[in-house]
Amino acid sequence: SSGINAEYGQASVSYTTVYGGYTWAYKTNIILTGGYLDKTNYATKAKALTACGKSAKCKGVIYLPSTKKFRCVTGTKEKSMTGGRYWKKKGSSKTYSGRVWTVYSGYQIKGAKSATKKYTG
Repeated sequence: SSGINAEYGQASVSYTTVYGGYTWAYKTNIILTGGYLDKTNYATKAKALTACGKSAKCKGVIYLPSTKKFRCVTGTKEKSMTGGRYWKKKGSSKTYSGRVWTVYSGYQIKGAKSATKKYTG
């Protein structure tokens, strides 16, 4: 979806995407605050999302227009930033038959021939 972000008074775009076994909520012109996971600056979104996916403490990835780099963050509070972007980690996901499935700990997919493995979050 897109439109004017009433809280921040600027145009923004938001959608959900899947990468590296996680579902991510994406927004433009807003970043997440609350602290960095570490001191690493990533040159690509893919590297930052991969690193965030591997960390239980990481809550998302932000793009900082001033540095043109990506950072992993531990906070989820939103802050307006022109040109900023974020990808908030929403949860584990698996792709099967062209569809994305959210992974819930303790549950197993039944009724599909290839769904014999139990997935946990």
